[in-house]
Amino acid sequence: MRKPALILCSAVMLLTACSSREDSAFSEMRGLFQKPPNSERFVALFEAQAPALEVLFVRTQSVSRLLLSHENRGVLTWLSIEGASLKTRNGFIVGSRGFFEGLQAARVDEVERLVRAEAAGTANRFHTYLDGNNDVTTRSYRCVITPGGMETLTLMGQTASARRISEECRNLTDDFTNIYWVGNGEILQAVQWIGPIAGSLLIRLVNIYDGQ
Repeated sequence: MRKPALILCSAVMLLTACSSREDSAFSEMRGLFQKPPNSERFVALFEAQAPALEVLFVRTQSVSRLLLSHENRGVLTWLSIEGASLKTRNGFIVGSRGFFEGLQAARVDEVERLVRAEAAGTANRFHTYLDGNNDVTTRSYRCVITPGGMETLTLMGQTASARRISEECRNLTDDFTNIYWVGNGEILQAVQWIGPIAGSLLIRLVNIYDGQ
């Protein structure tokens, strides 16, 4: 399986790794398989050692580990053992299923251009949601992008220099702040809001296979 980046160019290029959590990740995954799996696809991906994405729900501090299921036109689909999924493109979350929030799609082209260029400015983003009645609604947000200072991150045991960039968004009912750490035009780590129920997610690539 080809291993595209989150931007998946390299597994060392995402979020500060907590070594104790990563060291135990493999055994935790194996432990899950002692129970009847909810996703045969997930098990097959695990056995194939597909790239893994760790998702931290900032509000609840709960963690889920997803595996890369497939790529379609630059959009990566990550699958959890429960069957939930997350879609990313160039490090930006562009969709989710089963994570409390029915984010069908997120259009973030304007935001992406500014963030990856490490440039200040204003941009629009659009979120399309599916509610409990299967009705689709699209919400627009006006966002202010502000580059900050450089920070040194420890990524998978290596250090990397990145600029911290904030994206402050609001509409008539919601306001939120996303944070990106960008190096050489690529997102090395990010905290991103997917909706008022789930809140913000912190995502990072992790290696869950060292225990094999």
